[in-house]
Amino acid sequence: MHADHAGGDLAGFQHCAQDALKREFELRRPGTGQVVATTGPASVAIQAVGTLMLVPAHVNGARATLLLDTGAAFTIVRPALARRAGIEVLADAPQFPVITGEGQIHWIPIVRLRSLRVGDAAVEGIHVGVFEVLRGVPDLDGLLGGNFLNHFKLTIERSRRRLTLDPSRANVAIAPAPAVPRIEAPAIPSAPAASERQWRQPV
Repeated sequence: MHADHAGGDLAGFQHCAQDALKREFELRRPGTGQVVATTGPASVAIQAVGTLMLVPAHVNGARATLLLDTGAAFTIVRPALARRAGIEVLADAPQFPVITGEGQIHWIPIVRLRSLRVGDAAVEGIHVGVFEVLRGVPDLDGLLGGNFLNHFKLTIERSRRRLTLDPSRANVAIAPAPAVPRIEAPAIPSAPAASERQWRQPV
């Protein structure tokens, strides 16, 4: 009886903790910014590495390579890119919860960019998280998530390795944000041709 009672208390605590994170997610959801008025359809070359698609981007004018992740709720940049882009992360910056693949909860700082651009597709005032989300993968600078991608209709031509972003209507194919984002570090292939490397955020 005592064990059953203890198990019920634990389940209740976990439920309350999850509800609290859901409320924080809604209150602190990163902003989407606004598409620059002169933005038209943009087409850029992408790099395929196994099952991943890498996209050239500019963060506050600084060059970056971001992982295209249509399942991610929002965009995340690594601290090294934040420094190159002149992004200052203040001690009192808003914090946002994410859950790693190991089940650990991290509160990551949210900052506002001047601009995030992929080819001629540009969004100003977008919020991004700053987090060492791609440990052990030095060639990547972060991930390109839903709060940027949802501004555009996406067309991915794998055979030509091209990504087209059309601001005329939002991409309805992008998955909605989950209650609490989850992130999982990628497995690192021994060579670019490896096809089994996977990386996802959130689940």
